Amino acid sequence: FRTNNSSKLKQIIKFISTVIDNVNFGFYPEGIKIKSMSLSHITLIDILIPKELFSTYNCGSGFVRGINVKYFSQILNHLKNEDELVISFEANCDKMDIYFINSKYNKLYSLSLMDIDSEDLDISGLEELTELSIDSKYFNEIIHDFNDIGEQIRFKILKDKEKISLKSDGSFTSLKMVLQNDEDITYRNLQNIELFFDIEIMTLFTKCYNLNNKIIIKIGHNIPIEFKYMLFETGYIRYFIAAKIGEDSD
Repeated sequence: FRTNNSSKLKQIIKFISTVIDNVNFGFYPEGIKIKSMSLSHITLIDILIPKELFSTYNCGSGFVRGINVKYFSQILNHLKNEDELVISFEANCDKMDIYFINSKYNKLYSLSLMDIDSEDLDISGLEELTELSIDSKYFNEIIHDFNDIGEQIRFKILKDKEKISLKSDGSFTSLKMVLQNDEDITYRNLQNIELFFDIEIMTLFTKCYNLNNKIIIKIGHNIPIEFKYMLFETGYIRYFIAAKIGEDSD
């Protein structure tokens, strides 16, 4: 496959590399599928990079190969905006060729592939979840405000008051923020919810706000929170974070 739209692919691969080192890439007619749980079992990624991201995409009937995303991301870090990215390999080969092409040079990297045993993770949709749609850059700025406060962040939703608030308590400081229902945030199916999550882990995903100007958040009782960016019309990148045991609320 080949693409000039490499910035999104670089950002996706960089994000995956912060969650897990080695992961299976499924190459299918509709796009590239990636699904894996972190070694800590705290987070899970579910990604479909749609074929629309590429100017040329040919994978036959589909196959799966293991890739070390840390080294893949390191290679893509050298990719310049004016470069065309071309990746080529056979279904049963042990390496893939990565070309950077522009008017001044052609670069060729080779990255070893691997066989990775992985379990089939069922993350079928859950009903009756609260769903928030927020401007992604704005939400990144919100989470950034909490980074130097404490280690975890509380999501609290009051259905009757239609109130959504975030709070973090540190050793010497605390911050509470109440979100307003304006043009930057919309919601549906509000429920009474109070859950705590790791701020550092959440920040990894909110930094990807350039993938889409909206981030979709689904949250329910005693289940991982789901964050999602849509990629074109059919693709997506979903990030699930397990809740922590929080302190007593005010």
